[in-house]
Amino acid sequence: MDLRIASWLSTSHNSRAVWHATFWLLLLAAVSWSIPNRQGGAFSGVEETLVFLALAAIAVYLHLYRLLPLLSQQRYLRYAAAVLLLLVLGAAVLSGVLTRFYDDDTSYVQHLVNIGALLGISGGLKLYRQDVQRQLTAKEAQAQQLQTELSLLVAQVHPHFLFNTLNNLYGLTLHEPARAAEVVLKLAGLMRYMLTQTRGEKTELTGEIQFLQDYLALERLRLPDGADIHFAVEGPSQGRLVPMLLIPFLENGFKHGINQLAHGPYLHGYLRTDADTLYFYLENNKPVHPLPADVTRTATGLDNVRRRLALAYPGRHQLTIDDQPHTFTVHLAIQL
Repeated sequence: MDLRIASWLSTSHNSRAVWHATFWLLLLAAVSWSIPNRQGGAFSGVEETLVFLALAAIAVYLHLYRLLPLLSQQRYLRYAAAVLLLLVLGAAVLSGVLTRFYDDDTSYVQHLVNIGALLGISGGLKLYRQDVQRQLTAKEAQAQQLQTELSLLVAQVHPHFLFNTLNNLYGLTLHEPARAAEVVLKLAGLMRYMLTQTRGEKTELTGEIQFLQDYLALERLRLPDGADIHFAVEGPSQGRLVPMLLIPFLENGFKHGINQLAHGPYLHGYLRTDADTLYFYLENNKPVHPLPADVTRTATGLDNVRRRLALAYPGRHQLTIDDQPHTFTVHLAIQL
């Protein structure tokens, strides 16, 4: 059963009433249908049918609300003894009342079987509903935990990104102070996006693409004209994406590639959407002997991206990173 339907069936008070009403209406229809086909002690009419259902309902609800909770308390022997007593007394009451007032000749054993069947069916339905509720609760708790972890990971990206950009701005103020003001303006735009558009679980793909392009524009301001930076966007920019999921790839390309190369640095990539799939490709060159990495770096950058992909797109993404001596290449496909 679809969990959304199961959720409605297990949590709604109205749906619970529908379950109970449906159960008794079906039972009423079954008993009424059997009346003409019984001989001798067949129920003589509507009154006898209603009496049977009323007595059966007492046994059913005693079992549902008094005895079944013993199972969750692991009091199995007490539950078995109580059910056995309920069956014996219920069958005795049914047999006595129907024989005394309606001349019904149904045997005591048959009443015992009837009561047992009703207890088994109604109890099974209740246990099923409880199991569905437990699954829903577990899934909701898991979803909440994943969302919390995703939020923490996004929060880690923000200061990491800002720190790198401020480092670049500092270098620019030393060598080209006239261009620093333009960098500050673009940085303000990037921060505005980070503060206003990345709080939810997903953000519009158009906004994320614009963020990437603005970041590239900011980097171009501080790089020499010889740097070959090309990033293309292809296909319709529709759908939603986990915010700031792709920016670490660009940051990595600049920090560990272009920024460390004095001659011929390049960064080439594209973002393409096709139906419900996003394709991202990025390649940059890097020095043969890169600067040592910051050993204090926490779970940011590429490690952060891998974890966020695993949480947000389990089984719906493919990430391939090819780290060669002279180049670094990323291939990513996501089913949005």
